[in-house]
Amino acid sequence: VVEVVGGLCGASPDVILELRKAGGVSALTSMVQGSWPEGTLALRDAAVRLLGLCARDPHHGSSILSDIQRCLPAALAIRFAENEESVLSALEQDHATPELMWNANSRREFQEAMRTASSRMC
Repeated sequence: VVEVVGGLCGASPDVILELRKAGGVSALTSMVQGSWPEGTLALRDAAVRLLGLCARDPHHGSSILSDIQRCLPAALAIRFAENEESVLSALEQDHATPELMWNANSRREFQEAMRTASSRMC
C-alpha cells in the first residue's frame, strides 16, 4: 500500500496534499519508528522513502517537513528531505548534541506517543 501511495504522490502534488490532510504524515512517521505492530524493516523503509518524496516536493515539501518535525526532532526530520537513506540508522543510534538528544528513552517515549496518537485517529 505504501508503494502505491508513493507512486500516486510522485505523479501528483495534489495526492501529497490529500495525504497530509488525512493525517498520513504522522501515520508514516509512526511506521518509520516501528511503532506499529507490523513495523517490519521493509515497511519502515517504504515509509521513509514516501516521506522523503513528499518532503522534497516543491509545492508541499516545507509543510510536510513541518509535520514531520511535530513528531521528530528537527535534526532527524530534515534527513527525510536531505538524505533519506540515513533516516533509519539515525533513528536507531544515540545522539547527544546541542541540536539533538536522542536515546533509548526518547525512542521509547516517541513510540508511545505515536501509538497513542494513532489510536486516537482510528
